[in-house]
Amino acid sequence: KRLLYVGLTRAESWLIVAAAGETGTGEDSWHAMVEAGFDRLELPQMRLPAPWGGEIRRLSFGDWPQTAPDALRVAGGHA
Repeated sequence: KRLLYVGLTRAESWLIVAAAGETGTGEDSWHAMVEAGFDRLELPQMRLPAPWGGEIRRLSFGDWPQTAPDALRVAGGHA
């Protein structure tokens, strides 16, 4: 849990959390703990189909910088 905390709190702009295969449930699963924490934040989210199958869940906080390329701002819903 300490290593997970360090990884989550060092992100400066983006935080990408990814897992493959069975991720487990409850406190035995780092992925389930992260998902439960993000659920409590009630951030705006998008669900997108993943090119490899499954789903991408994207949570957003704040605005894209004005210097971000237009394609990125539009994809993020902040155009």
